[in-house]
Amino acid sequence: MKFIVNNNYIKSYCFESYRDFSQFIEGQDIKKLKLEESHGNKYYCYLGHDSLSQKKLFAICFESDKKESDLNLLVWNSKKLLVLDSGMNLFFVDDNLNVKFVLEMLTPLIGLHITKGDNLLVLEEDSARLISAEGDILKSESFDFIDDFSIENNLLYLQVNGEKKTFDLE
Repeated sequence: MKFIVNNNYIKSYCFESYRDFSQFIEGQDIKKLKLEESHGNKYYCYLGHDSLSQKKLFAICFESDKKESDLNLLVWNSKKLLVLDSGMNLFFVDDNLNVKFVLEMLTPLIGLHITKGDNLLVLEEDSARLISAEGDILKSESFDFIDDFSIENNLLYLQVNGEKKTFDLE
């Protein structure tokens, strides 16, 4: 299945050796972004394609120790950003393939959520952060490990060590 956003889709490639990765990416005659602040034993390349012509448009490359099913790629459409999870950092990439900013993750990522106020909730195993598209941390709170959570009425409800906590997404 191809997931198409704004007439583009992304195909993911994973390489176990730097040599194979390097040969693959050097063979692509397109605009490339290598995320230098990523590290790992696996080499990933996300190729962006035109949804109709299938023409290759761009490549975003990074390293990670995570398997592909544990990584996230969020399209923040209203802000024209891709938010790429490398397993250690979140990279905020604009539509010209410029890294606007990098957010370090301290614990494994639970998920990402665009709020009604058009900010980004970054939920990790022991923290919640509300981030603007400019990289400002609007709100941040640390917890013990989160047992359960839900979102209702622009509020994040958390279950932490038997206690209920609330995190306002405004």
